[in-house]
Amino acid sequence: MSRGAEFNSPRCMRAWFCLDALLESLMNKIYRLKWNRSRNCWCVCSELGSRIKGKKARAVLISAIGLYSSLAFSGDVTVNQDKTIDFGKADQNIDYRITVTDNANLVIDVTDTSRPRFTLNSGGGLDITGGKVYINGQLDVLLKGTGFLNVSNAGSELYADDLYDSNSGSRHDRGYFNVSNGGKIHVNGTSRLTYTQGNVSGEGSQVNSKTFFMGVYSSYGGDQYLSVNNGGEVNASEQISLGYYNQNSDTTLAVSDGGKISAPKISLSTNSELALGAQEGSDAKAAGIIDAEKIEFVWASTSEKKITLNHTDKNATISANIVSGSEGLGNINALSGTTYLTGDNSAFSGKVTIGQNGALGITQNIGTADISNRGKLHLKADDSMTFANKISGNGTISIDSGTVALTGNNYAFSGYIDVASDAVAVITEEKNIGNADLDVDGKLQINANKDWVFDNDLQGKGIVEIDMGNHAFSFDEFAYTDWFQGSLAFQNTTFNLEQNAEFLQRGGITAGQGSQITVGNGTHSISTLGFSGGTVDFGALTTDAQMTEGTVKVSKTLDLRGEGVIQVADRDVVSSVSRDIDSALSLTEVDDDNSAILLVDAQGAEVLGDAGNLQLQDKNGQTLSSSAQRDIQQNGKKAAVGTYDYRLTSGVNNDGLYIGYGLTQLDLQATDSDALVLSANGKSENAADLSAKITGNGDLAFSSQKGQTVSLSNKDNDYTGVTDLRSGTLLLNNDNVLGNTQELRLAAETEMDMNGHSQTVGTLNGSADSLLNLNGGTLTLANGGTATGSLTGSGTLNVQGGTLDIAGDNSSLTANMNIANSAHVLVSHAQGLGSANVENNGTLVLNNSGEKRAAVPVSYSLGGNLTNNGTLMTGMSGQQAGNALVVKGNYHGNNGQLVMNTVLNGDDSVTDKLVVEGDTSGMTSVTVNNAGGTGAQTLNGIELIHVGGKSEGEFVQAGRIVAGAYDYTLARGQGANSGNWYLTSGGESVEPQPEPEPMPEPNPEPNPEPNPEPNPEPNPTPEPTPEPTPVPDQTLDNDLRPEAGGYIANLAAANTMFTSRLHERLGSTYYTDLVTGEQKQTTMWMRHEGGHNKWRDASGQLKTQSNRYVLQLGGDIAQWSISGNDRWHLGVMAGYGNSDSKTISSRTGYRTKASVNGYSTGLYATWYADDESHNGAYLDSWAQYSWFDNTVKGDDLQSESYKSKGFTASLEAGYKHKLAEFNGSQGTRNEWYIQPQAQIT
Repeated sequence: MSRGAEFNSPRCMRAWFCLDALLESLMNKIYRLKWNRSRNCWCVCSELGSRIKGKKARAVLISAIGLYSSLAFSGDVTVNQDKTIDFGKADQNIDYRITVTDNANLVIDVTDTSRPRFTLNSGGGLDITGGKVYINGQLDVLLKGTGFLNVSNAGSELYADDLYDSNSGSRHDRGYFNVSNGGKIHVNGTSRLTYTQGNVSGEGSQVNSKTFFMGVYSSYGGDQYLSVNNGGEVNASEQISLGYYNQNSDTTLAVSDGGKISAPKISLSTNSELALGAQEGSDAKAAGIIDAEKIEFVWASTSEKKITLNHTDKNATISANIVSGSEGLGNINALSGTTYLTGDNSAFSGKVTIGQNGALGITQNIGTADISNRGKLHLKADDSMTFANKISGNGTISIDSGTVALTGNNYAFSGYIDVASDAVAVITEEKNIGNADLDVDGKLQINANKDWVFDNDLQGKGIVEIDMGNHAFSFDEFAYTDWFQGSLAFQNTTFNLEQNAEFLQRGGITAGQGSQITVGNGTHSISTLGFSGGTVDFGALTTDAQMTEGTVKVSKTLDLRGEGVIQVADRDVVSSVSRDIDSALSLTEVDDDNSAILLVDAQGAEVLGDAGNLQLQDKNGQTLSSSAQRDIQQNGKKAAVGTYDYRLTSGVNNDGLYIGYGLTQLDLQATDSDALVLSANGKSENAADLSAKITGNGDLAFSSQKGQTVSLSNKDNDYTGVTDLRSGTLLLNNDNVLGNTQELRLAAETEMDMNGHSQTVGTLNGSADSLLNLNGGTLTLANGGTATGSLTGSGTLNVQGGTLDIAGDNSSLTANMNIANSAHVLVSHAQGLGSANVENNGTLVLNNSGEKRAAVPVSYSLGGNLTNNGTLMTGMSGQQAGNALVVKGNYHGNNGQLVMNTVLNGDDSVTDKLVVEGDTSGMTSVTVNNAGGTGAQTLNGIELIHVGGKSEGEFVQAGRIVAGAYDYTLARGQGANSGNWYLTSGGESVEPQPEPEPMPEPNPEPNPEPNPEPNPEPNPTPEPTPEPTPVPDQTLDNDLRPEAGGYIANLAAANTMFTSRLHERLGSTYYTDLVTGEQKQTTMWMRHEGGHNKWRDASGQLKTQSNRYVLQLGGDIAQWSISGNDRWHLGVMAGYGNSDSKTISSRTGYRTKASVNGYSTGLYATWYADDESHNGAYLDSWAQYSWFDNTVKGDDLQSESYKSKGFTASLEAGYKHKLAEFNGSQGTRNEWYIQPQAQIT
């Protein structure tokens, strides 16, 4: 076959396919099939082999696949090996199926920049079921009729620069688009195909582009629909856009059944619909995921652009900010399922429609949209929300959480408003709630500055807080409240009970600050009555002076614990009350004595408190009083002063509210053993409750039989002495009933019950076998104390300062424990923390010194969560290691500190341990104290922290951890132990040696460029994975301490500092006497020496350099000769020297500085065979005593100082022999000597 051969018939085309393999094997050239417009046929043209670039070139036959529209060839084509097509310049239309399979790579080169069109007509399509197609260049792609584009199955992918038809005025009708079962389309630019039906479904199926667009220009096509479902994804790095500004057809993008669309921005234009679930008019489907930062309605202000929420989920979420744009208003239609809009939608000005089966949740706002609600509108605020939107319809507004202020004009709303138990609704005008029926289980706040006649139906068990700004509140005669079982809490409001009692048959009243409640004539039945600073006016007495003309009958609860004012008509109203005091009654009984005038009948109801904080006034606001004082004697001594006066009480039988005359105040006078003692004396309830105010600086003691209880109920108590519970039980019936007590003492076998109330005390001293039951209350310790007994119950324990020593078994404690930053808590019992949730801002220490077996490590248990903002010590510094803290809940480190004791040796070292069975989070610094370890190599490490749940917390080493020759490092484990934390002597835990990886299956790059050069080879085989490099034995690869170099340098300096040879002090010194002028000789000598050394240890980790200086001074003290020629010298010497060194570890970066200062004194003796010439033999010896001051200072460690001393001696021998002498050129005489010598030191 020659160059330029033509194929101009279907028969020739088929023949060409048959020749493909043969030509490839015979011709060593590169061929490309091109369309020749002038010849109206395809031409095979040879190309230079250099067109193939890569690791190797091979002969490839570039073959056509029947892209010529005029061919009569109608058979489908299968591409099952790599092919490259040169598309040419002409538009191409096909009406047959092109299938790419068997991992084939089909490359379509479009070199012409005029954007030729590739049209897939009815009967035609590009079907990628098992390979990859690369469109290189600018190619228009158009689907018409039943033409389709399909990319299905994992490994099937289409790559293109752009994927659309640039001629928006062309007729775009019908066509089908499918990406499924893991197929993928990658578009560098814009994906803008038009089709009637589209589908992206199945896990791993993706359409990825820069911009993804759907829409049909003007009237040039029909409706367009794309479903993204079942794990399929459409992802755009910039934007997803729906609809042209002027299109007449509808565009719908539906995301359902776990499908996902993702883009920073989604734009909706004319006639466009973004559906979560199913499109409007279809049956609801499970919701998908819409992941965007912003959804914007754009272009003209039409109503035909919408977000449709039509799914079956109960908690779907759209977190994008929804924006209406400059003109586009847009609609949000919630037709089915529950969808929460969690973004900032303040710029949305469209319309919201909630269908009968739909629910829409708002967590921030919904702009200025009007809302038509026939379903359910959820308002869910994290903190507070102002909702000014206009709401109409007959659905439900559900206020789920936070504080929500309804400020819009909602007169057209006639549905229901539900306020959940944890939520607060706020209204200021009647129009805010329209004609809605209210169901309040939380709080409804009505704040206005006018009279308000409430005509809405009301039910629920919550609280309606009413503040009318000193105006009146009342119910309209048509209001229906029969099922309201809550309470009206009035502030700054007047309310007439006589006129409104019928609306509170199951509800109640709380008289709050500034409120004025008028009872009126008759007996009025309500469910509850309470006081919180308000005033209740009961009017005048009845003729028999046994009750007021206006009384209240309470059926459920009368709460007399609060403060408030009770008014009666005039001062003479109480004249019938006896003022006689029965001295035979106890102090806990005399406060309720003489209860004469009934105000509130509470027989059969629960009565809380004893009215000790209520004031009695006349109608003019003047206090009714006729007080008297009496000393209270105890054991012949005055223990207190009692004040008696008119007062309010719950009565002897605790069955209502009465006016009486009794004890109103106790002024404590005595302390210690003389303190006032309160006793139950076999009484109970009111007869054992003291409601009078307790004041003074004396002590207050309680002494009752075991099982008997005394209670206190006056919240105005302010005494400052000791509260001493000697026996029996003390019950707190109000907040602050222990006043400002400096100390709370609990003796053995006593119990104090907080009963849900709050109290602050100075110091707690609980003896063994005592019981402090928080019981839902809050106890604050200003200055710590000792809890040797038991702590139990729920509530809160605050340790504000000082040290609290917990030594008891508190396994039933479930409270929250808060440790302030100046406070310390020492826990010396394994169950000392019970199941508390601990917030540690101070210091929490596990101290087993209180255990009977103090030498035995203890496993402490914390049943709740632990938040560490301060210091947590698993053991006291200096104590043995081995304690464990087991946190049953979660651990959160808020930059707190964890201090542990460890015997620093090898992997099996005894250590404190933190065990978290839940999750960890946050950051904690860890300090490790060495509890006697001498250091050893680790293999896997010493486990300090074990995490059973999610290990997201970071534990960071604080300071150095050293023992022996090793630096230990705190590091996270690896592999299966990656959630735990270990101490290792080698910096990192040893990771198990990896198994060799099997040879992987071919896996081409996920995102190759659409213009690959060379064109991809078919079925490339990856390089085999090499065997893993063997991991060396890391048991010897440990972090050595640089201090070792310091000690070695000091030792070396001490051993060599004063070592000298004969020639370093040899010879006599001649000098001229200044007086006589004679030349004289002395044997005094002085030696100066300095030096610099550098060395490394054998491991190469430690690098040391040192500088030294030595000064020695000496002289002969005797000389003599035996033979006449020889000479003996005897002398003394002394010296000073110093050495400074620095060592750095190349592994850890830690540095050490070391120094030594030394002193020496000694004797020397020398013999010369020939004293005149010093020729011949000589002997020299010396002995000296040296002492040294040494210091070693490592980074982050305290300086270590030590002393050393020792004796050194030397014997040196040598022989000096003259070899020759000669005269120099200038007549000088020169002599040559040799002197062998040896020295032992």
